[in-house]
Amino acid sequence: MKISSLINDLKTWNDIPVDEDNTCDTVKSGSVDKEVHKVAIAMFGTIEVIKQVVDWGADFLIVHEPLFYDHMDDIHDLAIVKEKQRIIYDSGLTIFRFHDYAHAMNPDMICAGEIKYACLEGVIKERKKFGVTTFILKEPLTAEELAEKLIRNLNLDQIRVSGSINKKGNSIACCFGSPGDLFELYEDHDFIIAGEVSEWRDAEMARDAAAIGLHKAILALGHETSERAGMMYMKDLCEDKYPGLEFKYFESGSVITKMYHR
Repeated sequence: MKISSLINDLKTWNDIPVDEDNTCDTVKSGSVDKEVHKVAIAMFGTIEVIKQVVDWGADFLIVHEPLFYDHMDDIHDLAIVKEKQRIIYDSGLTIFRFHDYAHAMNPDMICAGEIKYACLEGVIKERKKFGVTTFILKEPLTAEELAEKLIRNLNLDQIRVSGSINKKGNSIACCFGSPGDLFELYEDHDFIIAGEVSEWRDAEMARDAAAIGLHKAILALGHETSERAGMMYMKDLCEDKYPGLEFKYFESGSVITKMYHR
């Protein structure tokens, strides 16, 4: 199978249409005319991940997030961008971003993977908007219990919780990654699980909601750590769909080098 054929097949996974003229899901480097045998999958195509992928002998790397620190991977005149371009070119890797198509699956592939690996029991309900899915827990939990479960099963270093921590609830707005405005999600959900949140807006709203007894909570996992299980799940799906190819997930890790505490 050629890389182009694999990419074309990946683009049939979505249930919601993706605008091909405006998607970020494009080939970022290399040739699609090569035969593919070993496929690497990662959240971020960091320089360290690229080196590991090359050492493994991959023909093709699929990432979820941008290579060059810009959503559409527009190239900026910066030293780090130029050096990373050189490293990627020298690697000979073909790199493709699988972002919009992943979130356009039903259920959202990233959300489904996070729920699977977090071992959350319940039901995936309707999509509230692109990248946001409602999940109903089978058994109600407090924010503290939910955070402990996520830390344990997703192997997280930390979760930042804003709002009420001791009131049980079962309705979760799953906003993995960087979801944007969360205002409309407060009314219908007990918890919001996100990667990145705005502290001055979303976290403050959760704090005031708790102060007046509304018992809302936001759990912020970090961007990479809130979506990586979705890409691990992609590896599982690929192994089932393409048994003649070899797949391996590469961990890009948290962007935080070290956390300092008082």
